[in-house]
Amino acid sequence: MTSYNDKSSHPLPPDTAWIDYFNGEKTPQSDWLYSSLGNTPHIMGYFVLTEVLQGFQSDKGFKIARDLLLGMPFMAMGGLDLALQSART
Repeated sequence: MTSYNDKSSHPLPPDTAWIDYFNGEKTPQSDWLYSSLGNTPHIMGYFVLTEVLQGFQSDKGFKIARDLLLGMPFMAMGGLDLALQSART
């Protein structure tokens, strides 16, 4: 049995799924995310967090999303060097 702390068993929804979800857009990804929240543990990545939070226009929406997303386990993905190298290619 996989424990909750085993992040390999958790899906990492892409930023577009979260953005559509918070904007109330009905897409296959946002529908899946909506139906899986509370039933499936998710992980969050730093780049996904950045992309999602950058889209908020109001402080209230930003804080609600931030608090929800920061409650998830985070997974290190690549690191700073890889991110900077990837940005140049």
